[in-house]
Amino acid sequence: MITMTRRFLWALLTCAAGSVLQLNAADDLAKAFAAPPDEARPLTWWHWLDGNITKEGITADWEAIKRAGLGGAYLFNCGVGMPKGNVKFMHPEWLAMVDHTIREAQRLGLKFGVHNCDGFSQSGGPWITPETSMKELTWTATDTQGPAAFDVALEKPRTKEDFYRDIAVVAFPLPQGGRLTGATLRGTIKPADLAKLADGKPQTKAEFPASATGHTIEFVFAEPRTVRSVVCRNTAPHRWEEDFPITLEVSSDGRNFRRVGAFTANWDMQHGGAITAACEEAAGKVFRLAFKNPWPASFGEIELTETARVHFAEAKAGLLRSRGHGAERRHHDAYPGPDRGRALAAELIVPRGAVKNLTARMAADGRLKWNVPPGKWRIIRLGYTSNGHYVSPATPEGRGLECDKLDAQVVRFHLDQYVGKLLQRAGPAAGRTFAAMEVDSWECGIQNWTAGFERRFRERLGYDLLAFMPALLEGWIVDNADVTERALWDWRRFLADQFAENYFSVVAKWAAEKGLTYVGESTGRQAYLYDVGWMRHSAVTMGEFWIGGGARETAKLAASSAHIYGRKVVGAEAFTATPEMGRWLNDPY
Repeated sequence: MITMTRRFLWALLTCAAGSVLQLNAADDLAKAFAAPPDEARPLTWWHWLDGNITKEGITADWEAIKRAGLGGAYLFNCGVGMPKGNVKFMHPEWLAMVDHTIREAQRLGLKFGVHNCDGFSQSGGPWITPETSMKELTWTATDTQGPAAFDVALEKPRTKEDFYRDIAVVAFPLPQGGRLTGATLRGTIKPADLAKLADGKPQTKAEFPASATGHTIEFVFAEPRTVRSVVCRNTAPHRWEEDFPITLEVSSDGRNFRRVGAFTANWDMQHGGAITAACEEAAGKVFRLAFKNPWPASFGEIELTETARVHFAEAKAGLLRSRGHGAERRHHDAYPGPDRGRALAAELIVPRGAVKNLTARMAADGRLKWNVPPGKWRIIRLGYTSNGHYVSPATPEGRGLECDKLDAQVVRFHLDQYVGKLLQRAGPAAGRTFAAMEVDSWECGIQNWTAGFERRFRERLGYDLLAFMPALLEGWIVDNADVTERALWDWRRFLADQFAENYFSVVAKWAAEKGLTYVGESTGRQAYLYDVGWMRHSAVTMGEFWIGGGARETAKLAASSAHIYGRKVVGAEAFTATPEMGRWLNDPY
């Protein structure tokens, strides 16, 4: 009995001690939350707008930041259309304002950080030339019939910023197929509006009001036709986190329909463009597209084709994107397309061995001389140009092209031109008071090329990318659907890895060399291809969330990445609001 009593008392004392420890720990946590240590205090964003900057205002702001219990601020110099002030980006008076800011932060025991360029997206400035800017593929196609001697100056592809470089000239036997014409259109909107879908002008758009009961578009042919793909051009709007499916049905009599495909037209076509949706091979006289759109939607063109194409070819080639959370992957999972193992007739595909590299046959002026083999051939003159995207919202003095994010030397050069110069001026405060550099949302469009990229691909993947250019540029099936899908997956993964290696990791290494904390929000919902692979390079991973609930998924992504890679601090662009949701009417409480 005595032994049992002692055991009971010991157990009681142990539980009591554990409870006291738990209470003390909870109390300590509450106290630390109310008065956090300096390393746990958040930094806020702090905007200098249109040159309206004074030393008195800087001092007042930083004293208010101190009173609020914040740890400091990140400077964003932006141009948003306010009345112009006199303090111009990177001019002597502006630099003196930065010097004053650092002194005030030092006086108050706060930390100062800066976005890596003017505006808030993304990395660039007036020091970036078209040759060192982000680059995109551009090409022209010329069809010819053999056997014949070909001696023609190939058309130069479309350019931006008056910059262009050739990559290669490739030719391939053109598969059978094309756009189906001669259909009568029927549907739930007026015939005059339906006609805009087939007038050959993507800029003339058919408008479909929001409808809970749904819309239909029927293509009615006099004789049976075969459809293997659908092309939608210049669709809108692009909704980041919402979607509605479009189904394709076929009928031989206009009464009994069967479903042969499903897809989405919800892609970022703000600058034009198209998305190709493949379907199972279907023959019939009436083809019907059906959808229920919760919001108004518009289409520039809708083409039914008998061509065998890659499902969502433009997105899988890195030519088109979706800006929602999960980006293109979300659409690929929801709408997988037809069976990749499907049998396709020989005349519908491009044999890989038949793709010819004619680069050495083209002269400097674009003239190509070639003895065309029998059959119909397509000749592609392929090159690259600037993507033409400028940092924004920037002041006139800070406006410039986005830097090439696939060229590590250019990325370092960019960082040296702005943040590097500010660090030189900061002296002993660099890496101490001047402690952080931020890279914000990826809002700089698509980049899918840089000089020598074809060589990098061959070295990394072990095969020649040029043989798959018919698929990458125009969505043709090369060898078979499965091989083509695998090659395009290799391409997307290669692109993603190249961004990680030549941009995000370079930014991280540069910041570490300078003693700065790299804060990266640039892998939020607006990036494409590879969020987690890019975010791992951030010393502080960052997501965002908006009033009204938008983009909350990115905060979870940032937190998850921090757990995986052992980061102790996670950031968020917090309580961002549209004008309708803001107007100084909301607070976190």
